[in-house]
Amino acid sequence: MNIICRLTDQFTRAVDADGNCTRAVLVYYVSGAVDSGGIDPGDAALAAVRDLAPGRWGQAALNSLEITASPGGGVFKVEAEYRCQAADVIRRSRDRKAGDRVWRFDASAAMAHVIHAEDLINHACAENAPEAYNDIGLLVNWNGHFGRDAVIRGVEKLVPEMRESCIATWRPSQLTTAGKRRIMELVGCVNSSGFHGWSAGEVLFLGASQGAAYLNRDGDQLVDVTYNFAIKPNRSQVRRQELELGPAKGWEYVWDISRFDPPTRRMVTYAAYLNRIYPEKSFSGLGL
Repeated sequence: MNIICRLTDQFTRAVDADGNCTRAVLVYYVSGAVDSGGIDPGDAALAAVRDLAPGRWGQAALNSLEITASPGGGVFKVEAEYRCQAADVIRRSRDRKAGDRVWRFDASAAMAHVIHAEDLINHACAENAPEAYNDIGLLVNWNGHFGRDAVIRGVEKLVPEMRESCIATWRPSQLTTAGKRRIMELVGCVNSSGFHGWSAGEVLFLGASQGAAYLNRDGDQLVDVTYNFAIKPNRSQVRRQELELGPAKGWEYVWDISRFDPPTRRMVTYAAYLNRIYPEKSFSGLGL
């Protein structure tokens, strides 16, 4: 099969407001694609165009090949269509370069369940109420029973929550399996040393996600990876009633063993604990 493939001067092209090519169609004529050795002529024509057509046309990448005419005799008209990602994405990314880092933050409120209040503002009890009801400390939504029947329902409370993300720009060749393995091993870890202005123990790595590859204005192929983090400030002193545990890092967990004490009519903390829940590792492997 002696196939001849040539690019014609018939083409269409679309550009955005910045002159970036977002769609193009190149037209090829193929001759000599006849049935030979069981090879389908149409498949042979498409393969010939696929070998000749460039992988990209400006910012647009080769998207599909389509036979639009077949007059016979081994002659085919084939259109190569090129498409690009959305123009607004192009405008945002055309000035990016490998090594760029863009940091963003989000401060919001999250719900947490608490059983102790910060302070007791006021209270009122009936004359026939049990004496213990006049002094329940800082308990919230206690059912008034003692021992095994005691239930403290608590209340939902808004607490501050901080998230940070970093959009890092890489060349696709830099996203190696070894690098991805380092990311995977750091997910769910806390920074063991200072990181992006935060002290050791304040940053929890939540994970990373890769975007689609694109070209910048210099024609370099790039890819953005978004890294996500949660932030909790370190504390200079943590305590449960009279029990002091000293300083605590942001993601260390404090808990206690407390019971209602009828003689004193108060919730008494008998023991308090400070635990490390997340492993601490260096974030230098993230390359940020």
